[in-house]
Amino acid sequence: MAAEHAGAADRRASRSLGIESRHTPWRLRDARVAAELTDLGDRARVWRVKTGDGPVVAKLTFDRPGAVEPGLRIAELVEAAGIPTGAPIRTAAAI
Repeated sequence: MAAEHAGAADRRASRSLGIESRHTPWRLRDARVAAELTDLGDRARVWRVKTGDGPVVAKLTFDRPGAVEPGLRIAELVEAAGIPTGAPIRTAAAI
């Protein structure tokens, strides 16, 4: 029963994140939430997502953009220098 409940919650998360749509802003193929990785009440919610392009992590943060964006830019720069960091996948609107 718990597994069924978790599966239903993961499907709801997929829909609410917009990753099940064919027109995701992240251009992910066949994306489905595999599991939520955080408990409610944290400063963010995080999900493991399976895609046709490999696994990714989706994060919804409750911090303001000015507190989050510098870390995302640093992750992109470090990854561009050849160090795997799990750099953010920009949305289609940001490209």
